[in-house]
Amino acid sequence: MGSGFPNETCDGELSVANESIVGGSVARGRLAYSNIQMPMRKRCANWPRAWKEASARVQPDLVVILTGAWEVVDRIVGDTRYRANTPQYANYIAESLEIGLRAIAKSRAHVVFLTTPCLKPRDSAALILPGNFPGPRQEQSAPSRVRWFNQTLRNFVANHSENTSLIDLHRYACPGGEFPDAIEVLALHSDGVH
Repeated sequence: MGSGFPNETCDGELSVANESIVGGSVARGRLAYSNIQMPMRKRCANWPRAWKEASARVQPDLVVILTGAWEVVDRIVGDTRYRANTPQYANYIAESLEIGLRAIAKSRAHVVFLTTPCLKPRDSAALILPGNFPGPRQEQSAPSRVRWFNQTLRNFVANHSENTSLIDLHRYACPGGEFPDAIEVLALHSDGVH
């Protein structure tokens, strides 16, 4: 979704700066699927610095953040495995989101979080997309994980209501809780994530 927004100024009133990190995650550590582990990409590991630098450069009034497609996957940090649907992992994600808010705090921007839409399941034969970009596996596209992450995000926003708000993208993008191939006339990306 992030790469779909160009940097643009409209009538001098609205400027859009796209600082997205496609495939990024606020949850640090190795991705831990049921059968494989994957390291966090280097460009994604430095997201707090990237957010801070972008915030200083752009000086936004409003920041919109969509994360969650990778946070629904278990993480291994040191010797600890954080499992989706657990309070321990929810706390870990909240700590990561706190780091994000601190990274952009100087701008005094209001932060809008988007809930994570449902993810299109991929069969196990199609685990890796071109460029070794992993597509959603069954556990990643599990509705219970997406609901859990979205509730974690709702709780975080409720605890930071003075400078954050939430838009329920999931409700719009997943009519009936299912991944659609299109919304109205807009075809969704074939990888089931973006």
